[in-house]
Amino acid sequence: MKKLREAKKEVFITDWWLSPEMYLARPVGIELNQDSRLDRVLKTIATQGVKVFILVYREPTIALNMDSNYTKTKLCSLHPNIRVMRHPSTLIPMLWSHHEKMVVVD
Repeated sequence: MKKLREAKKEVFITDWWLSPEMYLARPVGIELNQDSRLDRVLKTIATQGVKVFILVYREPTIALNMDSNYTKTKLCSLHPNIRVMRHPSTLIPMLWSHHEKMVVVD
């Protein structure tokens, strides 16, 4: 979380199952670490001019219910500097896998 907040230009994130409401610091309580939620951290840095690019796995709904469309809609609605792409966009989604998770800052 600290490195995300220190970003100056760009942040790149890839994930298989990304929840906008995920807390990046623990423990969590009513007044404890509420500012560590991923959506709040990303909105903060985006309003400071950092461009955020996120790639999430588009699940085959017949097998999984991760709701990557919710993730995309929620994060993109926070700020124009946040862009989310869902993959795969192919007719055969089983040929894709995004089990890796990666965060690149500046």
